Amino acid sequence: MRVRALLLGFACGAAGNCHAIPHQASAAWKFTESVEIAVRFEYGDTVYSSKFDEVKLALVDLGVRHICTQGCDASTKRKIRQLAASGIRTTLQMDPNHGIVPNDLYWTPAGSNRQLLSEFVTEMGSAIEAVEMPSELDIFYNRTWVPAFRWRAGDDSDANLLTGSSNDTHWWGYYIKAWTADSYAALKDDPFTRSVEVIGPALGQIYDPGRLPLEPGVFDRSCDWANFHVFPGQNSFSVPFRYAGVEKYLWQGGQPSAKISEAPYVFQTYLKLFHGKPIQGRVAGYHTGTSADAIGEAVQAKYAVRTFLEFFKAGISRCCYVELADYTDNPSAADANQGLLKNNLLPKPAFLVLRALLSTLRDIDGSFEPGSLDYSLKIDPPPGYERTQYVHDLLLEKKDGSYWLILWHEIANSIHLGNGPARELRHPAIPAHIALRRPPHSIRIHRLDGGATRTLNVAALNSEVLSVTDLPTILEIVP
Repeated sequence: MRVRALLLGFACGAAGNCHAIPHQASAAWKFTESVEIAVRFEYGDTVYSSKFDEVKLALVDLGVRHICTQGCDASTKRKIRQLAASGIRTTLQMDPNHGIVPNDLYWTPAGSNRQLLSEFVTEMGSAIEAVEMPSELDIFYNRTWVPAFRWRAGDDSDANLLTGSSNDTHWWGYYIKAWTADSYAALKDDPFTRSVEVIGPALGQIYDPGRLPLEPGVFDRSCDWANFHVFPGQNSFSVPFRYAGVEKYLWQGGQPSAKISEAPYVFQTYLKLFHGKPIQGRVAGYHTGTSADAIGEAVQAKYAVRTFLEFFKAGISRCCYVELADYTDNPSAADANQGLLKNNLLPKPAFLVLRALLSTLRDIDGSFEPGSLDYSLKIDPPPGYERTQYVHDLLLEKKDGSYWLILWHEIANSIHLGNGPARELRHPAIPAHIALRRPPHSIRIHRLDGGATRTLNVAALNSEVLSVTDLPTILEIVP
C-alpha cells in the first residue's frame, strides 16, 4: 500500500495571514506522570512473585513511576519498598480479603493479614502515594471464588453478607459509602498520613447514562480523586454508523477513545459520582491470545500507547493500565493475557512502544507555566476516511521550551463481535498539512516503531513529508 503523507510547511507569509491558531501546551512531565501500570503482587503463584527481580527491572526499564496493586502481607510490603527505592510509588487497592480495613469495625476473613489502613500507610511511609477504595462492588459484593464481602468485624454468618437490595441495611451501596468515608477520615485525621491521596470507588456494571444506583456527588467529601474502570472500545451508548470497515463503528470498534471522546459515556455516567476532582481511569481488556475478542500483539501496541494519550487528552490525570505481565501461560484465558510482557517476561510490542513514548517525552519534574504554539492542521483524507476529526493531536512542552506535538489516527484497528478473536483492520496513513505561524529553529521526527529519528530541513519544509498513522508520531519543535 502506498503511504500517504503529512506535509509540513509555513503558509503564513510575510503578513502572517494563515489559519494557524494558538494551541495551549501541557507540561510533558505531567503526561509521563499520568502513566500507571497494574501489577498483581497479591497473586503469590505467578511471575509477579516467582520472578519479582525481573519484574522490577522491567518496570524500571519501562520508565513508569506509578503502579497499583493489592495486598499487605510481608512479601508484598517488601516488593513495594524495593520499587520505592527505585523511584516507583504504589497505589494500594483496598480489599478486605487482603486484610486492610479503615477501622476495627470492618470484617476481614479469618487468617487474613488484618491491619488498619492508617497503620499500614504509616509503616510503608512514602512508598504509598494513594489508596483506592474497593471497586466494582456492585458486581463483586457476592463473589464466590474468595470469601464474599461481609460488613461487621467478627461476624462470619450469612446475615452479615452484603446484599444487592437498597432496602437492606447491608446493601453494598451503604457499605462502600461508609468504607470510603471511614478510610478518608482515618488518613486525613492523622498528620503522618494526611498527604496520601484517597481515590474513590469505581463501579463495574454497565448503566444507562445518568441512571446510577448511587446519588450524584456522593463521594465529593470523602475522596481526593474521582475514579472509573472501563473496558476499552465497544460503546453501545452511541448512534450506530458504518465507518472504516466496521458496521457499527463505536459499538464494535476497539479504539481507546470510544467511551471518552466522541460519545463520552464515562463522563456522562460513572463520573457523576464525583464533582471537581482529578480523575483516575483504570483500563482492562486489551488482551492477546486466543479467547473471545483477543487482538494481535501489533494491534495491542497501537491501542495501549494511544490509551494513555487519549486519556490525558480527555483531561484524565492518571491512567492505570492493566497490566504489566501475562500472569499465567494460558492463551485461552482473556484475563491472563492483558500484559505488556509475555508470561516469560519477554516484551510484547506494546511494552517497546510505550517505553519509547515515555523515554522520548521524559522531562525534569517541576512546576513551570507551559506556553502555546500557533499551528493549524489541514486534513486531506483518502476515500472512505472522511471523518477527519479522528486525526488527533496533543501538544506538550518541556521545561527547556521545546514543544512536542504528537499526532495519530484514532481509528478502530479491530472489530469485536464476542464470538471469537477480534478481526483486525488495516488503514492507510492520512495525508495532512501543518502550518506553523513562525518558522522554528529545528524540527525532529520521532517514531515509536524503532525507526530512526529524523531531523527536518527547516529551510525546505514544504518538501518534507511525514505519515500520520494509527501509531503515534512525535514532532519535536524547537522555536
